[in-house]
Amino acid sequence: MAGTDSIPQESFLKEDSFGFIKAEDFESLGIDASDIPPGTFPAHKHPSRLLSRFGGNAYGFGFFEAYDRLSPKDQTLLQSISPGKPEYAKPFYKDINRIYENMGLLIRFSSLGKPYYLIPVHTVSRSLSTVRNKADEITGVIHAHRKKTLKESLRIGFLTHSDDLLIPELSLRFKEHQFIILDSFGKLSSLQGPLDMVILPRELRELVFTEQLSPEARKDISKRQLESYAYYIIGKAYSLLKPEGEIFVIASRLPVEAHREIRVRFHTEEEAKNFVLFSHIFKTERRYQAKAKSFTLSVFEFHKYLNPPYVEKEVLDSLLGHRSVEDMSLREINQLPYLHFSLDDGLSYNQEKVWTKILSVFFSKIFLKPLIPDSVKSDWKKRFSTGKYTPDYLLTYLGQKKSLRVTTEDLKREVADSRLAGCPLALLADYRDSFDYVLSTLQVLKKIKTMSFEGVPELFMERLREPLESKRRRYGALNHVLKLMSKLHHLERIRTCVNPEGVEGSRTPVLKHLETLCLFGFPQEELKEIFLIVLGHSSLGRILSGKMNEKALKPVSDLARTLDPQEALNLLRYCRLMSMAETVASRRTELKQEELSELFDLYESMVRVVTNRELDWDRLLDEKIIAVGGIRPMAIRKVLKMMNQFRFLNQWPELKDKGEMEKETLADYDPE
Repeated sequence: MAGTDSIPQESFLKEDSFGFIKAEDFESLGIDASDIPPGTFPAHKHPSRLLSRFGGNAYGFGFFEAYDRLSPKDQTLLQSISPGKPEYAKPFYKDINRIYENMGLLIRFSSLGKPYYLIPVHTVSRSLSTVRNKADEITGVIHAHRKKTLKESLRIGFLTHSDDLLIPELSLRFKEHQFIILDSFGKLSSLQGPLDMVILPRELRELVFTEQLSPEARKDISKRQLESYAYYIIGKAYSLLKPEGEIFVIASRLPVEAHREIRVRFHTEEEAKNFVLFSHIFKTERRYQAKAKSFTLSVFEFHKYLNPPYVEKEVLDSLLGHRSVEDMSLREINQLPYLHFSLDDGLSYNQEKVWTKILSVFFSKIFLKPLIPDSVKSDWKKRFSTGKYTPDYLLTYLGQKKSLRVTTEDLKREVADSRLAGCPLALLADYRDSFDYVLSTLQVLKKIKTMSFEGVPELFMERLREPLESKRRRYGALNHVLKLMSKLHHLERIRTCVNPEGVEGSRTPVLKHLETLCLFGFPQEELKEIFLIVLGHSSLGRILSGKMNEKALKPVSDLARTLDPQEALNLLRYCRLMSMAETVASRRTELKQEELSELFDLYESMVRVVTNRELDWDRLLDEKIIAVGGIRPMAIRKVLKMMNQFRFLNQWPELKDKGEMEKETLADYDPE
């Protein structure tokens, strides 16, 4: 990426980038000096992440960090606070600070209800160095994108928290660009206007634990759920980008070979003492006794040594007996007790594999590579040597937005031209436009195919299964439905990725996510079938429920008449099968024999119209009216269908003999 010579001399990053709060300002800001532990400074901003010795981010609000160790009362209190609403925290700031102190977190609230942060002395320079290195790399990527697109001004979205030090630093470097912070689901969903770039300056999975991008206040979230939220957030970023837009991810690199053993030689006695002290504070695989400056240790432990969790000063003072490490010999440090604090932060996984898996759905990879700036290499060279092994520092990914093979508008036109859609989009019931409905329909078809559908006479089942079992009697489009049936698990997984744990509501629409399904690899033909399942394969289902009359089947019969006789019958069988499955999924109950008889009767009517060129739907309906005894009986039959009283279709005169309460029960009438 661009070297430092391309970076403006003016820089935000300096020792006071965190906005340190002076002691004389404590009273006006409502800060209690007793809430500030030794070895830390209060500040308005904080590093993006610092591992707490209890696990999680030391700058989290307690929604995940050691959350399961809290009492129900403390959990309720933490759930009630919001950084943007100080009135909620103001009355309880002392209790909140007590909880945070016990949890090892570095956030506190003032008596005014506003949060401030505690910055450990030893992390200041290291945090600023990391921010500067990230800013340098991002600078190069922005320059390259501007050169590629020939645009003077870019709209760049940042998937990070509002206090990220990168934002003011980059804003100073690029006054001509607009930087937009995307730190909540609301902003991801409501942002107006497309973006040129989206930058994610932190670990993909860590992003999920950003408070405003978190599903709920809890820590016990599974890896599968984490992955679902990562897909969801990256998918939102994709939708915000212009067609030529790019995403850039830069984050600390997790060790690739965590259990590999390496030989590390520290170049100074102070560095060796620091490592031995580290092994006394944290739980390591072995107890290191420093007789020299060389150690054999795992990659994981060395990575943690270079990026240690925060430990309170009082803990260190207690361990060291209030002495400094500089005043102690290696022998004395060797004799210190072991605290066995855990080093596990729950983020140990193959970054390259997971990033590629998630990002490749939406973006075409330009590069995915590790990064170690020269300044870091120089610092490491002074401190230690590791032979052929090189420690991990940052991992970067640049990808370009994938173009869609098919759009929703393309599918709308194709479905309209197919003459099979059973319902106009404007009249579509909400429940049908859902993953649940599509999945239920496919499940019904699967049961029919595997002969596990119960409650239906075998004669009906045999005729319904014909197109599923015999290729000769199968309409071509049904092959795509069969492929969808084999992808039930895949569809269920995608549902959790576009609406993880119902963050957008209990119903997950499917039509608005057809383009997402395309990105996940569903071909156009299968997407068309999903669209038709939602709208209905012909009007058979709506006619069966009494909402329309048989004339609505004219588009299907006209289409069938353009085909050869065998293919025409296959089309009608396909519509009958799909309509049956859609009706069952819609009602969530099995069809009664009378309903199936009515469905098959409609099928026979279509066959008659298609095979007899002299017969049209008007003449056929006239015949049916005469057969049932006139318009009135026909109207009564339609009303009974709408009331789902199919058992009375042919015995409706019996209803006259029913008592008043029986009629109310049949009509599901409730006077209240």
